[in-house]
Amino acid sequence: PGASRVVRKTFACQPCYERDCPLIHHGCMNEITVDVVFAAAVGLFNEIDEKIETDGAGAVAFGSE
Repeated sequence: PGASRVVRKTFACQPCYERDCPLIHHGCMNEITVDVVFAAAVGLFNEIDEKIETDGAGAVAFGSE
């Protein structure tokens, strides 16, 4: 399993799990901006990057938690 983030906006009609919005507004998707997704991706990358250590010879080892 890899690292992940869920980016969502809360709406009264959730969760509908429909491929096409039955209310036609697609608010749960349209209200998610590129900036919000980018910030989540950068935050996830930084979280993963903090867990990675090198042994000095360039080999990468994951830190233990």
